[in-house]
Amino acid sequence: MLEKDVLVLRKQLIFKKTYNPDTYVPSDSEVMDTLNKLKSYNRLLYLIYLFSGLRKIELKYLSSNFKTLKIQTNEKFAKISLNYL
Repeated sequence: MLEKDVLVLRKQLIFKKTYNPDTYVPSDSEVMDTLNKLKSYNRLLYLIYLFSGLRKIELKYLSSNFKTLKIQTNEKFAKISLNYL
């Protein structure tokens, strides 16, 4: 991921305090419909959420500390240890 991509993603992360957890899980067809409707940068952000399991606050931390975090790679797999509570 390029640094400019990280900056664009960081700008899209908007936080609202909430005290009611969202337990809704979309169906496969809803996910595909959403992907088809999104523009490329929004699609990238959506895919990061889908495949990583990150929460918004964790993705914000990742994008803010991208240059200093340790990235481990193995063929097509990458692991970034956040060490973030």
